[in-house]
Amino acid sequence: MLGEKIAIYREKNNLSQTQLAKYLGVSRACISQWELNKRTPNIYDCKKISRVLNVSVIDLIGDEFDMKQNEVQSHYTEQQKNCIDMLMQLTQKQLDRVEAYLTAQIDAKEEIKKEIK
Repeated sequence: MLGEKIAIYREKNNLSQTQLAKYLGVSRACISQWELNKRTPNIYDCKKISRVLNVSVIDLIGDEFDMKQNEVQSHYTEQQKNCIDMLMQLTQKQLDRVEAYLTAQIDAKEEIKKEIK
């Protein structure tokens, strides 16, 4: 699951939960909840996580997309289920475009935050 992957990649990068939290701009408790699968990071957070941990978004969350509709965990919201269903139908080229778009959105938001400070 996603939480276990975050923990594995974090440990491979020799980062503590506190260090990862600082890089991502979230609390250590948030990282803990993600790793314990009590909460799920949104797609923007997944992109940031993938950057910090030097792994592609697809490698980080790919297994989540391989799940069949009836295997989607019950704690996901309806919106998350719909998003997973939609992403499961995309080709690799389309997924690459989604990743590029999200990267641009995150970069734009980070630039705005810098300008505000």
